[in-house]
Amino acid sequence: MDWLNIGTFESGWIATLKKEGLKLEKRKRFFASLIALSLVLFLPSIIPADAATKPKPKEIRKADLNKDGKTDMWDYYEYGKRVMFSQDKNLDGKPDIWKYLKNEKEIYKVEVDTNKDGKPDITYHLKNGKPERVEADTNKDGKIDLIQHVTGNNEVTSDEVDSNGNGKMDTFRYYANKKITSIDYDTDENGTIDKKETYGTDNKVEKLEIDKNKDGKFDIFFSYKDGNLVSKNADINFDGRIDIWEYYSNGKIAKRIISEKKNGVKNLYEFFRNGELVKKEIDKDFDGKIDTWQEFQNGKLTRILIDEDKDGNIDLWQYVENDKIVKMEKDSNGDGTPDVTSYY
Repeated sequence: MDWLNIGTFESGWIATLKKEGLKLEKRKRFFASLIALSLVLFLPSIIPADAATKPKPKEIRKADLNKDGKTDMWDYYEYGKRVMFSQDKNLDGKPDIWKYLKNEKEIYKVEVDTNKDGKPDITYHLKNGKPERVEADTNKDGKIDLIQHVTGNNEVTSDEVDSNGNGKMDTFRYYANKKITSIDYDTDENGTIDKKETYGTDNKVEKLEIDKNKDGKFDIFFSYKDGNLVSKNADINFDGRIDIWEYYSNGKIAKRIISEKKNGVKNLYEFFRNGELVKKEIDKDFDGKIDTWQEFQNGKLTRILIDEDKDGNIDLWQYVENDKIVKMEKDSNGDGTPDVTSYY
């Protein structure tokens, strides 16, 4: 083969390669078109239609349930999942109830706008489809002032109240068998209960306890029967021991006992008639025995009787007018009869 023929062969070979290359490109384009067509024809039947479109972060779908031409229901979606829906129950064009969903089906919270101002004022927190906690803005100021805790039978077991509308819960009520059993109060709103009422089956207060010095311990105790005060005890020096015991009849004090040393040991007894002081019995030397008696009329001291020698018998009588001793009688020989009289 000479150089000319070699060149001719080379030219033919190159031409052949070019021709085959064009065929290869056509094949590539054909197969690419075929693959694209198969994606269009077959994949939509295998993959859900919404897979081709990325779900929106948030979406609202509207509905007209009563067919009056106005929207009365709104469905809220997040990334394709239904998370909440609202309804216009009174058909004023605005939603007044909102229901929140878990797993697109289970309602776990419901908000209700009762005064039609566009803002929810009652919130129901649900468990297994039933309320377990209810929050309410009863005075419609935008702040929750009542929280109720509810059983599966829709019975309130306890509630919390913001009595002055400042945003702090200060009253805590407890119930059993649909009746109130007790109320706790945080009167200074420091987070500590300082007043407690206990109720009987007749829904009347049976007991009242007060923490007067706000140290977290009750120091004044009231007892009631049929709504009437029966007794009152107090720890006046806040050492944990009762210092004063009071007993009442028909709403008036009948008897008072005092520990003058404030150590819990009783040594002063006061007796009343129709709420008026008539007599005192005193253990002045704190030996456990009464040694002084005082008598009163119209609330004024009139006579003092004293056992001076501690033998259990009175041996000194003092008569008082206008808070002054005007006469004194003394039994000097211990026979129980005065034998010495003095005037002042």
